[in-house]
Amino acid sequence: MILGGGALDGVRLLKPETVAMMRQNHLAETFMVTSNGTRASPLGTGIGFGLCWAVWFDPAARGAPVGAGTISWGGSGSWFWIDPKNDLYFVGMIQRLGGTGGGMDAATRSITYQALVDPKK
Repeated sequence: MILGGGALDGVRLLKPETVAMMRQNHLAETFMVTSNGTRASPLGTGIGFGLCWAVWFDPAARGAPVGAGTISWGGSGSWFWIDPKNDLYFVGMIQRLGGTGGGMDAATRSITYQALVDPKK
């Protein structure tokens, strides 16, 4: 539904404007700049926070293969990302004490994007 701009299987659940707002970074610019003047989100370089999830506004700055505008989040043993540029979503789940750990999120992103014929950044 989020990848489809608020609609799933022809049924609209959210306005496209609502989904667009959810996908935008809502961290203030002053929050994104550290005390020494460098730009960095608490989530890491190139990542902000939308409504409910991380927003990858500059994945190249982080060396991530995802398209700009990708949203993602992880929990205790689960993680997901939705990449509208590549028309792609991923849901990962693992039963492991301590959550995903060990870089599973980054590893699955790397493997998935290596499999794409023409990934969009």
